[in-house]
Amino acid sequence: MEEKYLGILPSHLQQQGIRLHEYGYYQYAWGYPTIREVVSVCRDGGFALIGCEFFLPPNEERKEPEATIDTWYTSRNRGEEWGQFVHRSASELIAYIDTEMVPSRGLSFWSSPDVVDEEHYNLLSELARDFHPDVYPLLSLRSLTARVMYSLVHLLEPPAAYEIVTRIVTHRFAFSSEQQAQTASAYLRQRGYSVMSFVDDAPRWQLQASRDYLPIAWLEEREKKRVLRMAERLGGEYLGSEFTEIHTPSGEE
Repeated sequence: MEEKYLGILPSHLQQQGIRLHEYGYYQYAWGYPTIREVVSVCRDGGFALIGCEFFLPPNEERKEPEATIDTWYTSRNRGEEWGQFVHRSASELIAYIDTEMVPSRGLSFWSSPDVVDEEHYNLLSELARDFHPDVYPLLSLRSLTARVMYSLVHLLEPPAAYEIVTRIVTHRFAFSSEQQAQTASAYLRQRGYSVMSFVDDAPRWQLQASRDYLPIAWLEEREKKRVLRMAERLGGEYLGSEFTEIHTPSGEE
């Protein structure tokens, strides 16, 4: 959760928030089960949850929090009323935490939800479509939010000519069975990836999972670590990654 949204929480939840800024994550997180109360307060205040990132807390082996591969995303459905989206997003996030995170991670994890109000959500959606309508359907709103905010500097004080660059990373995996590949595909889509699958000559089932990313060194390092852990967790073989840039030119009117 961004610092600007802390004010919607009662004081006891603000005090229990874990500040991650010193580790390079400009957000707050909460342990379990406190995160369930945080989500409920956001829902009751009319705020939607569009994503959640999870961290393993420091211990004897880790000197700082470590982002996990367990990332949850959602977006507003076409024609969905804001109030319906608010309640659905909260219910789905709590269900994901209870049914996915707790069984796999126990109680030793921190959750950092992405909170947004309706006005902010609509603004970000419009900006994202204006930037890259051709790739917009491939990208989760949560990742688009980061990319849009990163690009806003050009809107506030645009130079005479510049390019907006969208970077897409595509990871390739191989699996020994179709069932493994189907399970992995569902897992990746739930985490904001666009997935394509096919059978190679081996034969093995290959998946290509794509998402956008920002050209920031520590974010790229996190993505590299995340994909290796994903391959191990999904029981597949990591075949490598490819990076593509989409350039949108802009200049003087």
